[in-house]
Amino acid sequence: MILLFSKEKQPQGILDGFNAFCATKTIAHKQISTLQNRVPVKGELYFILDDRALILLLKKIQEQQLVLGMDIGIICYNDSLLKEVVEGGITTISTNFYTMGERLAQMILSNENIQIENPNSLIVRNSL
Repeated sequence: MILLFSKEKQPQGILDGFNAFCATKTIAHKQISTLQNRVPVKGELYFILDDRALILLLKKIQEQQLVLGMDIGIICYNDSLLKEVVEGGITTISTNFYTMGERLAQMILSNENIQIENPNSLIVRNSL
């Protein structure tokens, strides 16, 4: 499993959580900061955090004539309409933005200043 992670753009907690999950599940993993000189290889699973990188990776997968969901996998962060339709669907791990907005409004109205965890879900599609 390969995490595309830029320390300048992403919170450290994502990297820490990725490493902890892979260690707990005994999954071979590594973190890369760019796709620039990377050639996707059969058997890899990429965890992608932004749409621009997703599109670049999909182009590279096509160039290598790999079949998404069979030869190579992708999991993206944060679901969107784009990820529902591109390549028959991209698997995502996404927070519930509606619940987050609702809870944030409650916190503002009641003047709460707390840190809470928002629920996440895995949406399995064609890319996995």
